[in-house]
Amino acid sequence: LLAASFDEAQQRGATGSPTIYLNGKPYSGGRKPNDFLKAICNAFDGSKPADCANHFTSLMQPYVRQAEEMKIEFHYQFDSLPDAVIDARRMGQAVRNLLSNAFKFTPGGGSITVFGERRDAELVFQVADTGPGMANEKLPRLFERFYQVNPDERCEGGMGLGLAIVREIAQAHGGEVTVESELGKGTLFW
Repeated sequence: LLAASFDEAQQRGATGSPTIYLNGKPYSGGRKPNDFLKAICNAFDGSKPADCANHFTSLMQPYVRQAEEMKIEFHYQFDSLPDAVIDARRMGQAVRNLLSNAFKFTPGGGSITVFGERRDAELVFQVADTGPGMANEKLPRLFERFYQVNPDERCEGGMGLGLAIVREIAQAHGGEVTVESELGKGTLFW
């Protein structure tokens, strides 16, 4: 999807800055940090139906092993997903981002459930965990870039971008992402 070409920039007489390509065309979008992320999330042509059931089922295999290693009960169900015109790679990224958080915060002995289904004209994905949950006052900011629920307890590798990317991908597909959480019980994203 993206490629930075220093050689082409030099050949065109640029000042050493790389040329960023999005879908094979030079990206010349806005200068705000959000602009490039939005361009990435909107960069699919939506012309080919994806085999959603098989695609998302295959994405779960690394998590089956991770769950076994962490002694977490892990369930997933995508059988009822129809073929659909989506950017399967980006939607997969959104599900992986949600699962990454679920595995970070769910202790051994807990459970994570991933479910996908068609509801009317929409595809609905749910990721539920039995992690520590979050206080209600934290939820409104959860999808902001760089927001951390507990900034003093930053998880390894976490920047606070994963859920913002999930939101952008959902919006690029005409959807949304929502969360419910209860302290001591867990979290549900859909």
